[in-house]
Amino acid sequence: MRIICLMGCFMLPLVGWSQTCLFTPPSGWQPLKPKDLSRTQIGFAKKGSSYFNPSINLATEKVDCDLKEYLKAVKQIHLSGPNTRWSDLGNIEMKAGVGRLTEVRKPSPCGEIVLLQSIFLKGDTAYILTAAVLKKELISCQKEILSSFRSLELTPNLWSAIKDEDLKDQLLSHFEPNQKNRWDSFQQLIEKKTSDLGAYWQYIALQEGHAKLHAQ
Repeated sequence: MRIICLMGCFMLPLVGWSQTCLFTPPSGWQPLKPKDLSRTQIGFAKKGSSYFNPSINLATEKVDCDLKEYLKAVKQIHLSGPNTRWSDLGNIEMKAGVGRLTEVRKPSPCGEIVLLQSIFLKGDTAYILTAAVLKKELISCQKEILSSFRSLELTPNLWSAIKDEDLKDQLLSHFEPNQKNRWDSFQQLIEKKTSDLGAYWQYIALQEGHAKLHAQ
């Protein structure tokens, strides 16, 4: 079993998996460009001028165990680091179901870092949301981080998250052949009409749309 341990921002895109995993990052947190991340495609960070701004990210991996065994493995990996403390904080209710909330504390040149992780297992997949924040900033960020954790949900596909059927039909019509200026129109609809679905949903919708439209 391969365990993902997240320090800063590490995320795998979930488009193309059997289910689409969505979450809403804290309001005002900005997506990070790939060049700013290590082995990642996107993450979200709070604006600031410090060397270590609060961040949140999502990762998945295939598993062949239950949540209890998975947590044991995660704990073992985290505690292998020097001067690191790991705590199981109990259950957390998310839109997808009941997961487990954990905390890691470890020193850094910027001060003590706190990693909050919500871990949810469904079938053979683990969904891990990780927030990294300096201990001194935890109280000011904790409420919005936990709210973001609780927003995690699984949908049959990306487009099922759109409740407005007319808008959904408009967007999906762009994937039909022989359409002109499809990418520009598609991008405008996503940016102007889907803000309620959050920055993460918009990012992966544009990612999937770009891949489909430019493959034709």
